[in-house]
Amino acid sequence: MSELLFVTVGTTAIRNPKIGDTHLSQIAQHYLKAPDERFAQLHELEQKLVAAHSDFWRNLKGREISPDDFDRTSAELTSTMRLTQQQQSITSIILLGSETTEGKLATAVNHAVLSRIWKGGQVFENIVPGLEKRFTKVTPSIEKILEGRGASSASRVHFNITGGFKGVIPSITYLAMQHQGWSVFYQYEGLNTAAEVFFSGDGSAKARIEEKERREPVVSPEDVEG
Repeated sequence: MSELLFVTVGTTAIRNPKIGDTHLSQIAQHYLKAPDERFAQLHELEQKLVAAHSDFWRNLKGREISPDDFDRTSAELTSTMRLTQQQQSITSIILLGSETTEGKLATAVNHAVLSRIWKGGQVFENIVPGLEKRFTKVTPSIEKILEGRGASSASRVHFNITGGFKGVIPSITYLAMQHQGWSVFYQYEGLNTAAEVFFSGDGSAKARIEEKERREPVVSPEDVEG
């Protein structure tokens, strides 16, 4: 049976200051001041960001990522790779992006990089209609995406809310608490500490806070494609 991980996506794949070289950082920061698709295309921003993130993960060479390096890649990638090590039975990852110009770009970048560095299954992306643009009917929009991805028939469903617009947390919590075996995961910014809440389907929940001291590699360099 399938085991799904839904990941809320913010803009750290563009915004974090140490992604790539200084030139790329300057282009990214200029873009974020007034996000424009034509500017991004002119400067090949998506391709350069994907290459920079991929290079970072390849250069880890099997080492555990340090919190000091979190701003060299995205919050979505560091937290998701950690969670897939904890839950190795995950079969699909679905990125939930915002309907803004920068949100769509960040989702595309994370999708491309995650497809290269995670070999446990397939990676998909969905843009949540209205998210951060109108913020209307967010709960039913997310619920429709869950239905489309077969969440109700999955053996387990996880939500990684480390990145992304925090306004979706009430909606995700509401949806998750109705199902036994669904959980919500959050990695604290700048720390190797994570919290996870497990729901029982009857409104009750259990929480676990863990400081990870894992020794096995997050990703091996040979696993990162081109």
